[in-house]
Amino acid sequence: MKNKLIIILAFCVLAIGVSSTIIFGNHEKKGASPPTPVVIPATADVHVELQKPDNHEGAVYTLVGLFSPGSRKYYTLIEFRTLFKAIPKGSSIKKAVLRLYTSDPHGDPPPHRVILRRIDGPWDPATVNGLQNSMPQLGNQYAGTQPALSAPAIWNVTQLVQDWVDSTHTNYGLVLTPGDPVSWYYSFHAMESPSQGKRPRLLVTYE
Repeated sequence: MKNKLIIILAFCVLAIGVSSTIIFGNHEKKGASPPTPVVIPATADVHVELQKPDNHEGAVYTLVGLFSPGSRKYYTLIEFRTLFKAIPKGSSIKKAVLRLYTSDPHGDPPPHRVILRRIDGPWDPATVNGLQNSMPQLGNQYAGTQPALSAPAIWNVTQLVQDWVDSTHTNYGLVLTPGDPVSWYYSFHAMESPSQGKRPRLLVTYE
């Protein structure tokens, strides 16, 4: 009888331990903090005016937009060469966003749509300009957003970064182009901005 009682007590203790593990294990999993995104700063940025030979590398602010609809267009090219130092190839990208801060809009009242596209060819930040033989080939549109003045502008580039990581496309960077046929432009903080927290960057969560 005594041996049976000991066996019963042992089973009870074991059952309680297993139940506690399941309960507290699930609780810890549900209460876990979300992963912190990896911050990848831009390694080059420049804005160009289409059909013009000017180069604006090193400017504190970079421009996207157009004047006198269809006649003067400004594109911003941004590069992230250190991506693969932070994100291993073959990773699964859970979320990736491009974050920029506006400094000042001009022209017709905002907001205006800014389109993000992939760059499909090499380019040199020191020499690229708006002439056709200087601009790199541009790829598909990935995202669009309407920047606000009171918050950072965010473009969802999850698929773009996944394509880079999978080697579906080569990482030549991205370009921002105007998306509305009215006279306006945005000025964004560039790499050389004195406000370090407002410089262009990718925020990437992966596993």
